[in-house]
Amino acid sequence: MKQLIYIFFFLISSLGVAQVSFTATSNKNRIDVKDTLRLEFKINQYGHDFKPPNLEKFQIINGPNKLFSQKWINGEEKVGFTYEYYVKPISKGRIVIESATIKYLEEIYETKSIKIRVSDVTDLYPTDFASRLETIKLVADVTSTNVYLNEPIVLEYKMYIHDSLSIYKDNIISEPKFPDFIVEKLTFDKKIKDDTCNEKKCRSLIIGRVVIYPKKEGELIIEPLKFDLGINFKLTKIDSLKMSEYGYVQKIVSSDSITIVVNSIPVNGKPDGFYNAIGNFNLESEISKSTVGLNDEFVVNIKLKGTGNLNQILLPELPIPSGLKLIRKESNNEVMKNHIFDKYIISSSIKGEFEIPSIKFSYFDPVQKKYFNLATEKKVILVD
Repeated sequence: MKQLIYIFFFLISSLGVAQVSFTATSNKNRIDVKDTLRLEFKINQYGHDFKPPNLEKFQIINGPNKLFSQKWINGEEKVGFTYEYYVKPISKGRIVIESATIKYLEEIYETKSIKIRVSDVTDLYPTDFASRLETIKLVADVTSTNVYLNEPIVLEYKMYIHDSLSIYKDNIISEPKFPDFIVEKLTFDKKIKDDTCNEKKCRSLIIGRVVIYPKKEGELIIEPLKFDLGINFKLTKIDSLKMSEYGYVQKIVSSDSITIVVNSIPVNGKPDGFYNAIGNFNLESEISKSTVGLNDEFVVNIKLKGTGNLNQILLPELPIPSGLKLIRKESNNEVMKNHIFDKYIISSSIKGEFEIPSIKFSYFDPVQKKYFNLATEKKVILVD
């Protein structure tokens, strides 16, 4: 019996070991010295103590990026870890990428080696191909890097590329998380436009535009946005091996990180009715009628117009005079149209003349660096 139990557990442990897969792959086996190579080391278990191969013959462009996947199939968990590198060869020739290792249940597993052939940039490429590739850039631009707390900042990402090249794939490697900002997406023109880069003709395309509102003071960092791009271009002649007139290369592009200095809102001069409104605004009130009958409804609109952190602003409540009845209040936040408003639907079962009081609103102007107080005009409604 003991022998049977020993054999049973031996078979189970052997079965577990057999299920471990640790592999190394590259997206290409033959590259030019200007190409970028993607290396992936994958294990289908919860491995640890990963040790990459010696990559001294490459310039590491990005990595290691650790990726995790998990799914359940018929109640059984399937996991995977991928260690990803983007590298560029330092010189031409034959390069052997030796084994990577990883531990799982105290066993060490290793990948098979990968052979890469690196050659000169082929004469099939245009003579100025390297300079054309240099025009490919990802630029992040902000409206300001020195702002006040809650002040809106427009962040725009624009891609530039030589007009003889085109992008056939764009995989995001990493993107900013914005933990210290409130983020609001903006619509933008997605048309490709003629432009210039490094004094060469190129095209540009806005690939993203957002408004960000800093939630805390100090120096805040916007991390780079990185892409793995697939670039295709026309060769100088047909490639007899691939029977194609087009060539394909990869390129990693990244925006620069951006430091935003966020200042505290001044304490001196801060009004009592100030609730963190930053920008430049106008406050208006309108009444739909000056005279109504008993139990008839009329509308009072309170509208705030301007530019600033409108999506974070709540308008002051309108006091309803004694003798009038609030039927309902509707709020509308149309930040894209640069205004917000509250709509008060009111009636009265009592005859008389009623005064709709003024409401007050304060904001801080970051350009003039001072506070402003606004107030609506009083309105009169006659119920007859």
